[in-house]
Amino acid sequence: MHSGVSYERIAQALRSPCTGADIGAVSGQAYSIAVERSLRLLTRDAIAHYRNAPGGSDRKDNVGVAEDRTEIALDYDTSCQGEGKGLEDVDAIDPELLSEFVDGLEEGDARLIVTVTEDDLVQAAKEMRPSLSPAELRHYDALAQMSNTT
Repeated sequence: MHSGVSYERIAQALRSPCTGADIGAVSGQAYSIAVERSLRLLTRDAIAHYRNAPGGSDRKDNVGVAEDRTEIALDYDTSCQGEGKGLEDVDAIDPELLSEFVDGLEEGDARLIVTVTEDDLVQAAKEMRPSLSPAELRHYDALAQMSNTT
């Protein structure tokens, strides 16, 4: 996780009522958001690498505008945070070329590290739907009260 995360800001973004399972779901969703961002950035870097590679004209044919969703097609504008602009605006790369590019990166390359940011957690918290209704929570609270009095 990125250093300097404000847990108070994340807590404020959570919906009430919130259970431990909900917080776990928020964490998982935030990680997915971070993975998608990392993949967009890797895709952007791979596209730039192959477009600028000397003598790589045969590979440049495998990098371009996506025409179907079976290709890795990601909007790599990091400010979009996962909001696609539309398929015509999305660059794509052959999955084998992306894999080759990633395999060629040095161990420890920062692009290979997925970092969950505060914004990822806040976005996930805002999108979270509570796993229990208020009525279900009251029911479980009542059960807990009964077990504490016996």
